[in-house]
Amino acid sequence: MNDLIKRLTDELKRDKKKTTILSALLLVAAIVGIKSIGGGSNMPAPAAAVTVVTNDIAKADSRAIASAGDMTIDDNKRTKYIEQIDRTIRRDLLKIFQLQEPEPEKAPQPTTATRPAEVDLAEIERRTIESDAKSLSLISTMVGPNSTAIINSSLLRVGEKINDFEIIEIASGFCMVQKKDVKIKLVMKGD
Repeated sequence: MNDLIKRLTDELKRDKKKTTILSALLLVAAIVGIKSIGGGSNMPAPAAAVTVVTNDIAKADSRAIASAGDMTIDDNKRTKYIEQIDRTIRRDLLKIFQLQEPEPEKAPQPTTATRPAEVDLAEIERRTIESDAKSLSLISTMVGPNSTAIINSSLLRVGEKINDFEIIEIASGFCMVQKKDVKIKLVMKGD
């Protein structure tokens, strides 16, 4: 035991911060102990519950709330109060967990507009070519006797091809490309 006390005193002498904290804790423990043992007469009275009724729903329950302050509600009053509570379920809480059945497919309605019997193949081809042209990006143009354009990081002149598109004209800020009979104007992104 003497060894333990000696080690504790050596530790307290070595670390002043621990000594201060332990001293403060011992002081607080002593005060709390003294108050709990002998200071019962100086204790304040227990707090009483006060209910403030602020809306119409609470006013309807005021009798039950007032009697709850006494903590002596007889069984008849309690039963009547519980019976008057509205237990109507206004929404289905489990609705989100229910599987929803898919709606039956409706039969297609006949349209009043008449469709051409033949599909316009030239229009489909034109749209396909325009879609292919969206993959081309004009980066720069240099106009002069040998005009050049940089498209998709490739240096091209009039008459050369990229992705089956032929360069037919190069001007300042744009160039014209052609695939089959469809001409498309490529414009630099800054213009």
